[in-house]
Amino acid sequence: QEKDWAAALDSYLRAEKLLRAGQQREQVSLSIQLGKTYRRLPFAGTGQNPNLTLAIEKLEAGIAASPGSYELAAELGGAYLAARQDERALDKVDRLINSKDFASASADDRAAVVLISAKAQYNLGKLAVARQRFEAAVQIRPKDSQLQRALVETINAQAWAALREIGRASCRERVSLNV
Repeated sequence: QEKDWAAALDSYLRAEKLLRAGQQREQVSLSIQLGKTYRRLPFAGTGQNPNLTLAIEKLEAGIAASPGSYELAAELGGAYLAARQDERALDKVDRLINSKDFASASADDRAAVVLISAKAQYNLGKLAVARQRFEAAVQIRPKDSQLQRALVETINAQAWAALREIGRASCRERVSLNV
């Protein structure tokens, strides 16, 4: 709650050492907390953030025990996005989006996983699908300015991509006329 991630990590690591072999539920819960904490630890170095690797490892252990958790899928998807593993993020959240239980999930849970999917699609250059996902997220949480801003950015990216394509077509047309 205090966002002192280093102190939280220290506490969670001490708790992990105290766990016994038969405490599976506690181990899963602790893995989730460790994953969230590693993800939020600041990284001042260059290159790949080693905390993200640890976060993904811990969150994957948690989701293996609770594969239907929307909160956990969004957290793991966010870690994948931060680690530039967009395909893995997309795979994780799209399974939940396409599940029969998706409609009964809370609005916040649905919006969180749809947002991860939209961001992954955007990063992969699939702007039309990303726009659809951002629009779906905005429908779930219409007053969320972050979602609205992401939708506008996606629409702008689509417009720029269309302009580039028009420019290329125009250049090809001029070249063919000069031949």
